[in-house]
Amino acid sequence: MGNRRGNAVRYRRSLGVVLGASLVAAVPSIALAGPLTSIPQAGEIVFDTPVSGQSANTGGVHFVLEAGTSVKSLQIQYRTPGGQWSNISGRLLPSYDVFETTWRPPVTGSVEIQAVGYDAASNQVGTSPTESITLSPTATTYTFTRPAQSGAPLGVYVRPDGCWFAGVTGTTTGSTAPTAVDAANPDPGASTGSTGSTPTSDPSSAPTTAATTSCPVDGALPSPATVFPGGSSRTFAAPAELSAYRAFGAPSEAVIRVSDGTSSDALEASLYTQTVTAVRATKTTLPGSSNVTITASVTDQYGLPVVGVPLRLIGRAAGAATGLDQLAVSDALGKATFTGTVPGAGYPTGGYTIYADANANDRRGGGEPGYEVINGVVAFAAPGKAFYHNDKHIKNAGGAFADSAKGTRDAHARGYTWIDQDGQLSFLTKAQKTMGAARIAAPTDLVWVNAHGAPFNPTWLKKKDRFETKTWAKISTHAGLRDVARTFKQDARYGLSVEWEVKDIRPFTTPAALNAAFANLAAAAQQYYGATWADSVQVKMLSNLSGGQKFALKVLKYAHANGFTTILLARGRSTTAQIPASAQQYVTYVRGARADVYPAIPSSTQDTPVRVSVPPRRTS
Repeated sequence: MGNRRGNAVRYRRSLGVVLGASLVAAVPSIALAGPLTSIPQAGEIVFDTPVSGQSANTGGVHFVLEAGTSVKSLQIQYRTPGGQWSNISGRLLPSYDVFETTWRPPVTGSVEIQAVGYDAASNQVGTSPTESITLSPTATTYTFTRPAQSGAPLGVYVRPDGCWFAGVTGTTTGSTAPTAVDAANPDPGASTGSTGSTPTSDPSSAPTTAATTSCPVDGALPSPATVFPGGSSRTFAAPAELSAYRAFGAPSEAVIRVSDGTSSDALEASLYTQTVTAVRATKTTLPGSSNVTITASVTDQYGLPVVGVPLRLIGRAAGAATGLDQLAVSDALGKATFTGTVPGAGYPTGGYTIYADANANDRRGGGEPGYEVINGVVAFAAPGKAFYHNDKHIKNAGGAFADSAKGTRDAHARGYTWIDQDGQLSFLTKAQKTMGAARIAAPTDLVWVNAHGAPFNPTWLKKKDRFETKTWAKISTHAGLRDVARTFKQDARYGLSVEWEVKDIRPFTTPAALNAAFANLAAAAQQYYGATWADSVQVKMLSNLSGGQKFALKVLKYAHANGFTTILLARGRSTTAQIPASAQQYVTYVRGARADVYPAIPSSTQDTPVRVSVPPRRTS
């Protein structure tokens, strides 16, 4: 095979790039990498394609050759076994940086080809390399779509670890996935006997060809080439590993060869350096399951795919105490598919983030873009809006200063737009109390009391007493104590939205009682905040009150069913694990959990006192 040997270095001239018309709009201004320093090898001539030992199609044999600085023209010749050398057309002059022509051979079968170099005075120079190829009408032919025939530049991703990757796409008449390499390298298909991959429509599952690379990051290599079904002309996508260029700085051009091990083709492309600017992701639901696979796409500063980018998936499934951390690498189409930790199982309901881990250090830096993927309805970390909270003990009212008319006025005076208000439940009258909590079913059977409860009970309430054992008809006689109607009326008057924190409301635990309680609360909110009341009143529940997280989630379920945005305030074990997937249908936010447990609200909405998207309610 006529590949260079020893210290031979590819010859390069400076090149002015003319953008193809199809890319001018998408890539208005591309800064090319600098030219490669030329180290003349006086008579050196290299066949980039065809490759010795392979086949070429009789419909048109594409020649691409490179030569040293002293070679100003080339004469391509051929001969059949035992025959004489015959010229293929006239002498070739360099087109850009390569010598290129297409030959329609008058013969089939085995032939030898050679290239004879001449200097500016038409004197023969150097040694003429020869190749032995087979001419066949069934040999594979290729058409490039990237690099584009029009001359549009090819993006190269230069990773911090020194790996260089580009993506080659096009069509092939063969059914085996081709490899793509710097054309100065030995042909990997011919040298390894690789059989490529089985044709498939799924790039993530097809490749069986091992990638050849000098990259130092083990496990951070793109998938090998893929061929997609399509009759006699199939599309292909192949990553080209160009790390050999590290020795030459940042070249402005490369000749890239594709080969399926039996046939090859090559094309010169101008290069530009890619910057990863965006990561996007899509989900595919697995048949018979709500689980998904996640496919990430990486694009550069011009919206074009980036190859070889280490992508990391982090996050956790709903209810999981530990998170996930998985690595994949973008392929020749700039994509990588994450399929889950168990083959065929995908990712269950949960919150996940995929980001470009450029230096593969398992830590997201400020310049590494990412994309959040939510499978199912996942509770978010609650927005960190500033709200008025004051648990200073007060003699009258509900025990805490915030749960009083004085607290409302103070919150307004201090410029707050939200106030934390505590809520207890009581029976409306003695008749309802006699009926018992288990029989409460109507909104008018109950009264919400604006009170904190223990340890901030008002002084007139005995130490072990509870609002839930009292009637509003009796306790309302105490000065300063507010029911929900009075609370909302005063808060609305002062322009305050309410985060209604439900306290320990047991024994009101039946579905009928909880539904009645929140229908009552919603009616009061609508009365004083109008048609958009849900933007101004949210319901919060602590996970460590009587009944624990299980009862807290039950309370929030009925609050959500009555139109409220809901918040679980995590305490204890709830701070380190997501709530169950079923609860994420009706819990809008979780506050107090560890930072990485739930997907974060975008910073632009952290202090916005409005309702953000609420999970859809169940219809059955």
